[in-house]
Amino acid sequence: MTDLPSPIRLTVMADTHGCLLNDVPESRILVHAGDACDEGTQAEFERFCDWFNGLPHPNKVFVPGNHDRFVECNLAAAREMMPGTTILIGESVEIDGIRLWGGPWTPGDGSMSFSTLSALEARARWLLITSMTDVLVTHGPPKGMFDGFWHGWRHQRAGCPELRAATLRNPPRVHIFGHIHEQGGRQRQSGTTRSVNAAVVDAHYRFARDATVVELTK
Repeated sequence: MTDLPSPIRLTVMADTHGCLLNDVPESRILVHAGDACDEGTQAEFERFCDWFNGLPHPNKVFVPGNHDRFVECNLAAAREMMPGTTILIGESVEIDGIRLWGGPWTPGDGSMSFSTLSALEARARWLLITSMTDVLVTHGPPKGMFDGFWHGWRHQRAGCPELRAATLRNPPRVHIFGHIHEQGGRQRQSGTTRSVNAAVVDAHYRFARDATVVELTK
């Protein structure tokens, strides 16, 4: 009888916003999907790096978010500050046979980091996603997937339509994102893609939930 392949565990989180989690589950791959910072200062990012670098996971991936201004403005320095971590900005990496692709962009007006100012720009960014991606890591959600929040009395959706189109063209096996705190901790299987909103803080930027473990078979 042939033994079934053992699943690879990924620990995933997003939107820590300065919260340094005490208990992070062990796994082969640790993924942070952005918004390590709150104000985006160098001091905030240094504090995050001290914590993240000290975690024992053998493989680490970081995709910055719209609050990570220091990374946007000082990418080379940020990479030097995270020597054991792969920072993905429209790039891919293969770890233990798992292909990950990461991109930080979210729709915006340019006042926050990594904003896409038009549908045309967003489409060009997400066309970079390589085919046969196993794990897609983006800071923001695709349109219609764990992207709803209340603004006053109005319910709004902040997901990116062009990202949604990209995931339909080339469905990843797992899509990890955050950005919308209210939807953190949610998972859904849709077709061949499992979507995970890994935000750990709530709408008031208070710690609300632990990191999530995802298992993926090669």
